[in-house]
Amino acid sequence: MKSNIVQESKGNWHVQYELEDYELCLYCNCMLTDDNTCVVEIISNEYEDTKPFCKPCTAILLRDMNIKIAQGNGIAVCFSCGIPKYSCKCNSKKIDYNIRKKLK
Repeated sequence: MKSNIVQESKGNWHVQYELEDYELCLYCNCMLTDDNTCVVEIISNEYEDTKPFCKPCTAILLRDMNIKIAQGNGIAVCFSCGIPKYSCKCNSKKIDYNIRKKLK
């Protein structure tokens, strides 16, 4: 996989990438295509890498990262979506009630 971070108009940053013929998701091992692929560019002071994931796995990965970072900083987050509770719109109480109702 080759990738480059490029800036397009209006300050938007995008990752340009080329998938190999038989590229697999690193999380669920499904076949990646141009339609179902998200590329995560991981950058820190000593580390830089590009990882391909399918779209559902990317959502799971980003939610888990948000929860771990928020817990480390003492921020209350919704465990359904990983967004801080004051800006969450999924109404986790309603989701919990519906799950409990199905389990009875």
